[in-house]
Amino acid sequence: MPGNFFREEIPASLGEMESLEDLDLSNNQFYGGIPWKSDKLRSSLRVIKLSNNILHGHILSTDFNSTTTLWTLELDGNNFVGDIPNFSTFSSFLTQLDFSSNFLSGKLARWLSNISYLSSISLSNNYFKGTIPSDFCKLHELGFL
Repeated sequence: MPGNFFREEIPASLGEMESLEDLDLSNNQFYGGIPWKSDKLRSSLRVIKLSNNILHGHILSTDFNSTTTLWTLELDGNNFVGDIPNFSTFSSFLTQLDFSSNFLSGKLARWLSNISYLSSISLSNNYFKGTIPSDFCKLHELGFL
């Protein structure tokens, strides 16, 4: 449902959808945080696209750490703050990660180099400091940084 004029919080009831694999709510005006606490949705999701909304808070809560099948995570163009949370233990299939154009800060996460299938990492237009971890050179599938 991208590109509509939804102006509300993302419904928590989406978290009860057991078979949803691809979720695209990008280019709307959703606000608030990412509300899901249910393992039902998190265990089936392959793609999450929440780009270009007005979402805020921390990028993902620690409640989200049971997802094992996520391939694409696009949260760019929002108002997320803080460090990138470590979700390397549950994202072994992740190929695309886009957290660009938020208000993220801190150092770039070295654990990103542990996700061997990453082919695209976009972290531009944030407030990171320090250096690019040399461990990123271990990402043999990486074609876009």
